[in-house]
Amino acid sequence: ASAVAATRLAGDAAHVAGLARRLLDRLGVPFTINGDGAPRWPGIVNLSLAGVDATRLLAATRELAVSTGSACSSTNGQPSHVLTAMGLGDGLRVSFGRFTTAVEVDAAAAALTAAARRQAVLAA
Repeated sequence: ASAVAATRLAGDAAHVAGLARRLLDRLGVPFTINGDGAPRWPGIVNLSLAGVDATRLLAATRELAVSTGSACSSTNGQPSHVLTAMGLGDGLRVSFGRFTTAVEVDAAAAALTAAARRQAVLAA
């Protein structure tokens, strides 16, 4: 399994990096990439959406596999300890994998955009 994974690593990294760019290109609301420029797996993006509470956004997009914390703490409801240590507010972690499709990414971008816009309208 390790040998097979090693042969696919570069292709997988390129695939998920393209999907992450696609999501960011299609988000229709202002965002910040938390930790932008830091070394990371290209298939994980942590975002803060301007004026949007990530926990409420998470609740509004239950159909998506996103979280406000790391994958190993995604069920505890706590904000990311990494973002907290960086002095940042909450963020939304979006992950992409070998089997994630462009259609799924487009649907996720549309759902996140719609939920963020609804939240901004309600807050106004």
